[in-house]
Amino acid sequence: MGLGTSGGGSNDAGHLLADARLAMQVSALVGGPLPARDVLAMATVGSADGLGRTDLGRLTEGSRADICVWDVSGVADAGVADPVDGLLWANPGRRPRHVIVGGRVVVRDYALVTADEHEVVAAVRARTGR
Repeated sequence: MGLGTSGGGSNDAGHLLADARLAMQVSALVGGPLPARDVLAMATVGSADGLGRTDLGRLTEGSRADICVWDVSGVADAGVADPVDGLLWANPGRRPRHVIVGGRVVVRDYALVTADEHEVVAAVRARTGR
């Protein structure tokens, strides 16, 4: 089973971790609760397999090397026994500390390194008229 987000149709931020949290919350209403690690597997391997993409959703030789790293050592995670539970339950809207896409670092220490963030924001505002 896969789990994904299309943006505003599923949540305003298009944030997959928030959708994963919602899946865990809703699962308890229709059956047994889903563990965070199972839901994370749905969002990674499950979704990739559903698309027929064995090069995505896993960290193995030959994979695309798309990786997000979140800091789970802060106050929001204090007292959380399992860091994956904390990632999905405690603060699913957090920004990733590092992002690697296709083996290329695009975010390092919360900052976009492949473009100037101010220029990106200005370009989006110019295109949307805001």
